[in-house]
Amino acid sequence: PGDRLLLYSDGVPEAQGPGGAQFGEERLADIVHATRGQGLESMLDRVLAAVEAFTAPKPPHDDISLVALEILAAEHG
Repeated sequence: PGDRLLLYSDGVPEAQGPGGAQFGEERLADIVHATRGQGLESMLDRVLAAVEAFTAPKPPHDDISLVALEILAAEHG
């Protein structure tokens, strides 16, 4: 319980900032790590907001796809 799986398109780590630098997988991993105690929706919102802030003032040049799964505790009853 609590384990998560995040699937993302290449548009996330390859998003480019104004200087041409890429968002990168390390930055993505830092956000996922920082949002461990939050719900999946909050984690996905933070990733998307970070990518959009990184590429500002322009929107990301490629599509951004995110899918997250979380293993929940089984209920016994």
